[in-house]
Order: sequence, then structure tokens, then C-alpha cells
Amino acid sequence: TYTKFRTVPIPILMTAIFWGVWKSTFIKRPNSMIFLKYKLKRIGVLNLTLFFGLQAGINYTMVAWIPKFYLDAGYSQYEASYAIGIFLILQTFTSLFFPLSLRVLKIKIRGALFFFTGLTIISALFLLFISQIQWWAVISLGIATGGLFPIALILPIEFASSTQLATRLSGITQSFGYLLAGIMPWVGGIIIDKFGSMVGLTSLTMLMALGLGITSYHMKYMFSQYSNV
Repeated sequence: TYTKFRTVPIPILMTAIFWGVWKSTFIKRPNSMIFLKYKLKRIGVLNLTLFFGLQAGINYTMVAWIPKFYLDAGYSQYEASYAIGIFLILQTFTSLFFPLSLRVLKIKIRGALFFFTGLTIISALFLLFISQIQWWAVISLGIATGGLFPIALILPIEFASSTQLATRLSGITQSFGYLLAGIMPWVGGIIIDKFGSMVGLTSLTMLMALGLGITSYHMKYMFSQYSNV
């Protein structure tokens, strides 16, 4: 139920909110700059698509497998349900209050990208110590993925020279990104069946988090060349 809820109304709602907040950042560019923007279709769009797919993939994988992860770690059914509840609540609040968090932290999208990506990598490591730090993994992952989702929606706007190009970039990155994300819980199930949830979920989450780190690092060049801010 949550997956259907998130993949239909939430992206539409969040896109509307952030489009209203960031639409003023569009400025008219000379034709040469628009030409540079279209070069994003080869490497840049792939980077944006991977970023969108990986951040959503972490979310879907956590929703699908975190209850089993807690049960296999020796926690009760109630504690496993409590863990997924914490994750979803913090994720939702972080996404809804994302513009406010940028103002409080006094950072822009570039800073938020690296902040929440770094938090995701650290949070994935917390899964290794789930017996010692019961709730830190789901707390930090909920906040991290809640921040990454609006960033993934905003990035096409930041790297587009017009509203038309932003719409096109958003369509491509979200379409293929959601396809990638939808595969990840299935991949997680295969790995968990073979290695168990403790090793399987931790390994897959860490790999996706590192993938986010790599795409974020490559966006340093994109920000210097294409960003509207």
C-alpha cells in the first residue's frame, strides 16, 4: 500500500511544492548554454537517473525487508513494526519540511546533496551494529532518504535551462529511475535468500549508498557547468 501511495501522489505533490519554490531560479540562457545543457543526455541524464533510482531503491528495499531484518536480529514483531514505522514517519516529515531544513542549515541543493548522501552512507553502516544501536539505523536512514527524495525531484530543475527541458529531464529520470528502484527489493530478496537478511540487506544497502556517493561526486562537475545556482 505504501509503495503505491508513494509512487503516485507523493511525487506529484512534492514536485508541485518544489516547482513553486524553485521555479524562480530559471533564467534565460543563450543558445550556446542551451546546447551545453543538451549534452546532459549522454552522461548527465544517466547520472541523474541513477541517483533517482538508487535513492528510491534504498527506500523500497528498506520498506520491504527491514521488518525481517529486525526479526532475524532477535527483536520482537512489535519492535520490527515499530522500526518500519519510525523509518516512514521520519522520512515523510523530512521530505515535507525539506525547504525549511535548507533555510535552517543555510545550504542550497548542492550542499544538501552531499549532506544527505553522506548521511545515507553512514546510516548503511549502522545496520552492521543493529544489536548495539537498536534504532539509529532506521532513524538516520529515514531522515537521509527523506532528504534524498526531494533532491532527486529538484535536480532536473537545477540542471535545465528551461521549463520544457526540466519537464523532459524529470520524465526520463523518474521513469527509468523508478524501474531501477522497483528491481532492488527483488534483488534484495535473492541476496537475502542466499546470505540471510543481516548480511544481504546490509550489503545491498551499502552498495546502493556507495552508488549514490559516486553519482553525487560526478555531479560536482555538473553543478559547475550546468547548475542554475
